[in-house]
Amino acid sequence: MDMLTRAMVISGLFFGWTIGSHYKGSTMGMVYGSGIIKSPTSTTIPIALLAFLGAIVESRNGVASVGTGINREEDMTLPRVRLAIEKEAG
Repeated sequence: MDMLTRAMVISGLFFGWTIGSHYKGSTMGMVYGSGIIKSPTSTTIPIALLAFLGAIVESRNGVASVGTGINREEDMTLPRVRLAIEKEAG
């Protein structure tokens, strides 16, 4: 495996980990905080497995829709792009 592929895999794993840890807190925080589940590990394992399964099963839908329908091609003229960049820059 070359260096770029390794970097991409490590980056993807880190990204997945941050997503999983963020959503674990929002989905299991109340359950753990109220004492229904006593061990943080018992919430981590199901969330990790379900996040991984969701990435495998549903990621094709996200990949298929990225960049489609957001901006019409006829709107992407140089003056309009420049204006958008200038507005964002402040």
